[in-house]
Amino acid sequence: MAKVAVKTTADWSDYVFDNNYKLPTFNDLESYINKNKHLSDVPSAEDVVCDGGVDVAKMDAKLLQKIEELNLYVIQLEKENKKQDVLIEGLLKKVKNN
Repeated sequence: MAKVAVKTTADWSDYVFDNNYKLPTFNDLESYINKNKHLSDVPSAEDVVCDGGVDVAKMDAKLLQKIEELNLYVIQLEKENKKQDVLIEGLLKKVKNN
């Protein structure tokens, strides 16, 4: 089995789950993608070609960071959905009572 070496824990993406990690807002994310046509902190296709490729360990950690960020976004959206469900339920009860 081939392994990709990581020098320190700082080279891995668990920092995404630290309380002080600033997850980009949806608006910031969308603006960056619209402007640059790729994700932030991920090299563009042009950069990969010009640089002659990517460091597999760094790219793997970066892709994991993006997956972890997606999970945080899903958790955030689930919390918002639950709040909206409670609000909708309350509004439906008011409508039925009137």
